[in-house]
Amino acid sequence: MKYIYQKINARWIWLKIIILCCLTFLNGQLIISEVMYNPQCNGSNQEFIEILNQGPAIDLTGFTITDNHTTDLLLPEFSILQTDEYALILEQDYENCYDDIFPDEMNFIFVDDNSIGNGLGNSSDEILITDAVGDTICQLQWETSLPSGHSLERIVLDYDNIPANWRQSIAIGGTPGSVNSVSSFIYDIS
Repeated sequence: MKYIYQKINARWIWLKIIILCCLTFLNGQLIISEVMYNPQCNGSNQEFIEILNQGPAIDLTGFTITDNHTTDLLLPEFSILQTDEYALILEQDYENCYDDIFPDEMNFIFVDDNSIGNGLGNSSDEILITDAVGDTICQLQWETSLPSGHSLERIVLDYDNIPANWRQSIAIGGTPGSVNSVSSFIYDIS
C-alpha cells in the first residue's frame, strides 16, 4: 500500500511541475512591447499599447487590461493572435492619429469603453493584461515622463521586463506593429 501511495504521490508532483511549466510558458509568451501614453495628437483617445505573441497561437477571448484604477474587457477583431504577431490595443473612440504609420495588416484590439483603464498616466501608471481566468499574463509599470508623441519601447523583447529594458522611442509616433526603434541587434558572427 505504501508503494502505491508513493507512486501516486510522485505522479501528482510531476503533474504539478508540468502545470507550473505550462503556466510559466503562457505567462512569458505574450508581452507588452510598446506603450504610447503621451500622444502627439490632442486627446487621450490616441493612446495605444502594442503586444507581441512570442509563443504559439493564443486565444484572447475574455482577456482584460487593467491600469491603476479601471479594468476593461479586450475586444479583438480576431481572437487568435498568431506566433510573432503584433496587436494594438486602442480605445473605442480612437481617431486616426497614427493611421499613417500602422501596418496594413494589423490586428486591432479595442477596449470596451472610451479609454484604456481610466486613461494612461503621462508620468506614471501600471497596466496588467489578464487572461479569461484572471491570471496575469503580462504587466508594465512606468514612472517616466516622455515628450509628446514618443512611446515607451521595450529594447530587447525576450529579455526581462525591467526598467532598464525600456526606452523612449526614437521615432515620433513610435513604431506600432513594427520592430521597435530602440531595439538592440545581436549578430551571430560564427
